[in-house]
Amino acid sequence: TDLNSKEKLEGTAKITQLFPLKVAKAVDVAAAMDKLYPVPPVPVDRLNRPMPWLQQPKPVTVSADASSNTLMIYAPQDQMDSIQALAEKLDRV
Repeated sequence: TDLNSKEKLEGTAKITQLFPLKVAKAVDVAAAMDKLYPVPPVPVDRLNRPMPWLQQPKPVTVSADASSNTLMIYAPQDQMDSIQALAEKLDRV
């Protein structure tokens, strides 16, 4: 079964990648990076009533595995290079 089949149909092509860090703590880097990609606001109708069923998912999710000091990033494939570059820069701090 292809786990990404729904995303492929929707055109988002999200993938998960692991980035082991050498210097920085993955938990700290993940917290900082995850703040860069907040959950989009809940859409409202013309009477300003929330419509949570139309809520878009977070574009990028960053979490960490402390035991291996690794970032787990779930993001659109076309953004992964820039996200990886950011992770590498933050790893030098």
